[in-house]
Amino acid sequence: RADVLFAVVTPKHPSVSEIANDGNVSFLGLDAETTKALLPLGYVQATMPANTFKGQPEPVATVGFPTVLITNKELPEPIAYTVTKTVLDNKDALVRGHAGLAEFDPKTAWQPDKVGIPLHPGAERAYREKGWLK
Repeated sequence: RADVLFAVVTPKHPSVSEIANDGNVSFLGLDAETTKALLPLGYVQATMPANTFKGQPEPVATVGFPTVLITNKELPEPIAYTVTKTVLDNKDALVRGHAGLAEFDPKTAWQPDKVGIPLHPGAERAYREKGWLK
């Protein structure tokens, strides 16, 4: 039994869905002051849409953070390229594996405000080949 849980997870995350399916859960949003305090720590302002989880009929103000694959410059370019290309080419399979990835947009995932760090040259090549990064 838990009185409070604070977790940053993808929408429809199984761990929260399991708890919510109990039916005895309240989702509490974050106030503006708390959200503002979390932004410098790498969080981004977010809203959990209504009905994301059972027993959550209203949108909930929250925070999130981007999910990125991180490597260092020592990773060979062909490996970074292949991994990135595989992710970009297989969004449907990723979503089948985890519904929370439905919001992942391969066309914009490279953008600096979503990544926060420079792209590996192999990842950059994969995005350029798709025409999403000019």
